[in-house]
Amino acid sequence: MRVLSTKRRNIRLCLRLQKGQAILITVLLVVTVVGISVLSLIRPRNVVLEDDVQTERALAQAQQALINYASGRTSANRAGELPCPDTNNNGSAETICNTVPSQLGRFPWSTLGVPDLRDGSGERLWYAVSNNFKNNAAVTPLNSHTLGQLTVTGTQPANNIIAIVFAAGPVVAGQNRVAANVNNVAHYLESENANGDTVFTTAPPSGTFNDRLLAITPSVFFPQVEMRVVREARVFLNDYFNYADFDPVTKTTTVRRYFPFAHAYGSAAPCAASNQGRITEFPENCGSGQRTWPATFPLWFFTNSWGNVLFYAVAPACTNPGAPNCTGAGGLLAVNGVGGVRAVVIAPGTAYTGQARPCATITDCLEAPNTTSFPAFTHAPGSATSNDSVLIIAP
Repeated sequence: MRVLSTKRRNIRLCLRLQKGQAILITVLLVVTVVGISVLSLIRPRNVVLEDDVQTERALAQAQQALINYASGRTSANRAGELPCPDTNNNGSAETICNTVPSQLGRFPWSTLGVPDLRDGSGERLWYAVSNNFKNNAAVTPLNSHTLGQLTVTGTQPANNIIAIVFAAGPVVAGQNRVAANVNNVAHYLESENANGDTVFTTAPPSGTFNDRLLAITPSVFFPQVEMRVVREARVFLNDYFNYADFDPVTKTTTVRRYFPFAHAYGSAAPCAASNQGRITEFPENCGSGQRTWPATFPLWFFTNSWGNVLFYAVAPACTNPGAPNCTGAGGLLAVNGVGGVRAVVIAPGTAYTGQARPCATITDCLEAPNTTSFPAFTHAPGSATSNDSVLIIAP
């Protein structure tokens, strides 16, 4: 009886162990299934986040490439102009885009010298340019007073837009991205973005809309463009100072060693001589001994009214042809408390509320303290109250 009882106990123990193992296996299976389910939910979210990062990175690179194009290249190229879009998907800008529909197309990555940028879904970017910023056929004048002609509506409304770069994203309802449709904007962009006008839109992602837009505004675009123009101005102002005039009578040359006067605000004359104001196109009209510009400055500068955009100040000691090398009366300028400055050019930035453009007075172009501090000027990082960028011309 005792042996039988022991055998029964062993059988019951074995059954309990088997039952426990079965429960453990079941628990492990449940945990595994739940884990797989959780991972299947997490992975797509991570993929979406990675796609978003890729899209944002591509849009930002495209924006900077356009700004670099507008502010770079050779001095013969007009500052601020942008290429036409690519309408046949080969990466190269078209030579002409005179109609509104032709001012929207693929981003011309090859023309801009950047990689073939793609959004997070692997699609090439799209690009729209304002008519008055395109490089062909050029619209004049083009300077930092020029208003963009594109508009964005929807969740991120804006106007005065210079250019827009688009990420098309994955296919949505109604689109078919077969080879025959590769240049058909309606199979890549949606709604207002694909109807061939100058108004575009933003909206939350949905089954019928997933375009991502990055609008290029004047406040983003012009600081770099203006500094390119200011550097051009420095070149030809120094060329003026160092230019050797030839006297056909004596057959001798004389190096000028003085700067031209500025053209005072508010004067309609060819030049109203002043130590601060605009860069005049006709310095020979500014007083005795003043001469014309040497033929070395960019032809687009005055054609596009940059002389009326930039602020120019010259030290009183540096405008007298009879006292070369800034040895005249009146002293020199100072920037940020450092003296000995002969001339400066200031890029005024985009206008604040209450400022008129083109500038009729110094307060339309500059902000305090530069409006009343002559002969001392201040250069500081841009802020909500001042965006003057001061560049010393000499020394």
